[in-house]
Amino acid sequence: MKIRRRRTIACLVTAVALALGAAACTEEAPPAKAGSLPTLEITGTGGGPAANFNPFLPTSALNAYSAVNMIYEPLVQFNILKEGSTYPWLATAWTWSDGDKTLTFKLRDGVKWSDGQAFTSADVVFTFELIKKYAGLNVNGVDFETVSAPDDKTVVMTFKTPAFTQLYAIAGLTPIVSKHEWSAVPDPTKFLDPNPIGTGPFVYKSYNPQLLVLTKNDKFWQPGKPEVQQLNYHGLSFETAGIQLLSGELDWADYFFTTGSNKEFVNKNKDNHFWYPPTGVVSLVPNNTVWPLSELPVRQAISAALDRQQICDLGQYTFNPPVKTPTGLLLPNYDSALDPKYKDLTIVEDKAKAKQLLEGAGFTLNKSGIYEKGGKPIALTLTVPSGYKDWMNSSGIIAQQLKTVGISVTVKGVSGDDWSQRVAQGHYDLTLGSSNTGASPFVAYQGWLDNSQSGPVGSNATTNVERFNDPATQKLLTDYQSAGTDDARLTALHGLQGVMVEKTPIIPLVYSVDWAMYRSAKVTGWPTAEDPYAPAAPYTPGAEIVVLRLKPAA
Repeated sequence: MKIRRRRTIACLVTAVALALGAAACTEEAPPAKAGSLPTLEITGTGGGPAANFNPFLPTSALNAYSAVNMIYEPLVQFNILKEGSTYPWLATAWTWSDGDKTLTFKLRDGVKWSDGQAFTSADVVFTFELIKKYAGLNVNGVDFETVSAPDDKTVVMTFKTPAFTQLYAIAGLTPIVSKHEWSAVPDPTKFLDPNPIGTGPFVYKSYNPQLLVLTKNDKFWQPGKPEVQQLNYHGLSFETAGIQLLSGELDWADYFFTTGSNKEFVNKNKDNHFWYPPTGVVSLVPNNTVWPLSELPVRQAISAALDRQQICDLGQYTFNPPVKTPTGLLLPNYDSALDPKYKDLTIVEDKAKAKQLLEGAGFTLNKSGIYEKGGKPIALTLTVPSGYKDWMNSSGIIAQQLKTVGISVTVKGVSGDDWSQRVAQGHYDLTLGSSNTGASPFVAYQGWLDNSQSGPVGSNATTNVERFNDPATQKLLTDYQSAGTDDARLTALHGLQGVMVEKTPIIPLVYSVDWAMYRSAKVTGWPTAEDPYAPAAPYTPGAEIVVLRLKPAA
C-alpha cells in the first residue's frame, strides 16, 4: 500500500437537503443544439493551483483537474478494469525481447502536435531522456538503461534487468512532450508550460483556479474526433458539486451522495446515471511491528470477526462491495490470475473461530470482556483521516464488531497530513488503506508486501506500510519482476496469493471503486457495467478514452 491522497468525502446531509430543494426549482441545463458539438461541464472538486500546465508536476493545474491526457497523451492506453486490455495509442505496437530487457515501440503515422509539427520518435526519446535526467519529473519511477530511435517511427528502450512490470508506467502513465518546445526549456522542473503543445484531443483555452477550459484540437489524429467541442473543469466544493449535479448544471463528476440521494439523482431524470466499478481493495492495515498485531493468530482473529457486508452497507453507503477472497485479488477483474486452489475459498465471518484463534494463542478473557495475555489486553487504536467520512464510519463499525470478540479498538480521526506521516513512519496500530491500482494484480501485491521500499519504524515507507517482513515473500516479488514468461509470472502471483491466505499481512475488507456520475442529455456512449471499456470517472487516465467514445445525443 502506498500513502496516497483520496478525495475528501464530506458529510452531505445538509448539502443534499439543500440540493433537493434547489433541484426542485432550478431548470436543468439544456441538451446540445442539433448540429452543434456539446460542451461538457465537469467537476474538478476543490479547485486548482496557479496557472501551471506542466504535465509532469503533480501540483500543476492539469494534474489537479486530472486533465493531462486530454492534451499530453501516452504511448498506450490501458483499461484497468480488465487485465491485459490495452488500446494502441501513440504507439501502435510494442514488443519485449532479450528476456524482457528490451522494449520496442512502433509509433503511429500521421500524428501531429497541436502546433502542426509532426510527432516522431525523437519526441519519445526526448521525453524519456528528460525524466531520466530530472528525477523530479519521473513521478512514476521509470527505470531504464538507454532509449534510442532507429528511425522516425521506432523507439527502443533497454533495461539492466527484466522490466515487464514497468510497462504500465512507461507506456500508460508517461505523458509524451514535444522536443521542439521542451528542448529550449532551461529547467523543466520549474517550467509552467503556459502554452501547452500536445497531441491530445483538446488544447488549452483559458484558466483560473476555479475553471480550466479546454477546446477541441482540430489537428487531432483520430478522424472526426472528439465529438465534444469543449471541456469546462470546475473547481467546486464537494457540497456544491452535489447541488449542481442534482440541478443538471454538471455533466460529469467523481461523486457519490452519502445520504441515499444517488437514487434521487437517477430518478430525477432519465439522463442521470452513475457507475462505480471496483478498481482496487480497501484493507484494514495492521502494523506488524506492534504487539499483539505481530502475532499471526491475532491478525487472523480480527479478519474472522469482521462482517464485511455490514461494513459495505453501513460504512461505505453500499457502494463498495465486500472482498470475498482472502487472496486480496480484485475479482472478477483478475479471475484469470486466481490460483485454482483458492477458487472456492471465501472469507466468512466467524466470531467463534476468532475467539478460538485467540485462545489457542494463549489469550484469556479478563473481567472487562477483553482478551489479554500476560496481563496485557488487546487494546488497539484505529487511526484514519477524519475528513474521510466513509472511512470514519467504517472504522466505527469495525470497532463495534471487534468488541464482540474481546478486542478493544479506539477510533482516532486525524488530519490527512498527520495520517500520512503516521502511517509512512509506522506510528500507528491499525489504519485503513487503498491498494495500488494498475494494469496487473502484481501492483497491489507489490504495494502491500514489498519490503525493499519499507523500513524500520521511524523511517518513511512508500510500500508495505504494515512492515511485514518475510524473505520468502520478497523472493516471490523478485521472481515475478525477473520472470521472462507469462507462466513464470503467474506462478509467482499464485505464491503471493498464498502469502495473503496463510500469513494475513493485511486484512482485505471491501473493494475501492472509481466514482462516476454522468448525464446523457448532451452526449451518449458512456461506459457501463455492460460495456466496461474504461472506468467512467473523470479523474482516471482513461477519461480520454471515454471522451473519445462520446457522441452528441440525438
